[in-house]
Amino acid sequence: MGCGEPINEITRLLTFTFPKGTTGDASLVVPDIFTQKKLDAYSFTGQLPVCTSIKQLQVVLDSLEPKRRLCHEFYVLLLSQYYPSPGYGHYVAFGFAACPTEEDEKRLAAAYQILIRRFSFDEFVEAFKTAQFGRLCLSIGSQDRLVKKVLKEVGSMMRPSAYSLKNYILSVVHDPLAVAPNISVSVDYGFMNCQNEADREALVKVYKLYFGNKGADPGKLHKACIRGELSIYLRRFVSLVNTPTKRNIYSRLLRNPYPLVFWFVSC
Repeated sequence: MGCGEPINEITRLLTFTFPKGTTGDASLVVPDIFTQKKLDAYSFTGQLPVCTSIKQLQVVLDSLEPKRRLCHEFYVLLLSQYYPSPGYGHYVAFGFAACPTEEDEKRLAAAYQILIRRFSFDEFVEAFKTAQFGRLCLSIGSQDRLVKKVLKEVGSMMRPSAYSLKNYILSVVHDPLAVAPNISVSVDYGFMNCQNEADREALVKVYKLYFGNKGADPGKLHKACIRGELSIYLRRFVSLVNTPTKRNIYSRLLRNPYPLVFWFVSC
């Protein structure tokens, strides 16, 4: 796909699913058919030294600092006409977990297709490191409010834990043996309250139903989380939370330490 092609062509992107049982490191798990794409992406970025074989390239990629390597992996996907799927760090790191729908994810991917052709790889990496994608987005004149909002958060260390929750839940949908959620997800969204596997499955089911709902919005879910109102919020989308036989169970599971109360004592 050339950089002069119309935007409606760019938006016709598909989701690339990494092989199950592997890590999110695309430099290690991209199938053989993507070997040439890895070399093409490296050439596209204009990095040095010049690499002519995958063996040379792997040595170079292994030496890159983590965020620069993550960006290169992302370029491989974009230049192969894919974008990250749930279950891997790329899905959260580049903002796809913040998108309410798959159509929104495709709009975000389309914006990235423009950015990688408008800016150098060094500029892209720096924007990722410093959470300045919002500035790059403004420079290309994007009028897409959702894309602008998401790109402002990319690279930030303060992103809502709901994005990691979504990544975890959608990965469980595809792989029931997916690793346990991280500590912030466990604390914020009730997994720390699980006493057995049945409890965990009950929570996963509720969040799976929620994220499958057209009105699901990770940002709004996070706001409900920090208000300590997960149960109240989720029952608007998932009737299971409010059924008589399940109400007490979900009331227990959906508790979290919020809202936080700070006590100030003068000396």
